[in-house]
Amino acid sequence: MANLINLVTMSYDEDILDEALRLLMINARAAREEEGCLQFDVVRQQGTETEFILYEVYRDEAALDTHKTYDHFKNYFEFIMSLGDKVRRKAVLYDPYEG
Repeated sequence: MANLINLVTMSYDEDILDEALRLLMINARAAREEEGCLQFDVVRQQGTETEFILYEVYRDEAALDTHKTYDHFKNYFEFIMSLGDKVRRKAVLYDPYEG
């Protein structure tokens, strides 16, 4: 079975940026240690301080579901969800195309 890609675009208001990035990086570093997580990159859009893409590769959907059960994910996700329109987030799942 092909890997599952979770592509998340993130935009944070400047007043919550430091705390959001602190929690995001705790989540990313811990996720990289998960058995089913093959890659978790955090990249910032050139020329901005507040626009990011999370490029996550999981073995399968079960591995992504497991990721969502860990405290490092829950702490980050609950924080950003509590901020309302100070955070803009879009997550899209992709399967590799093998033509």
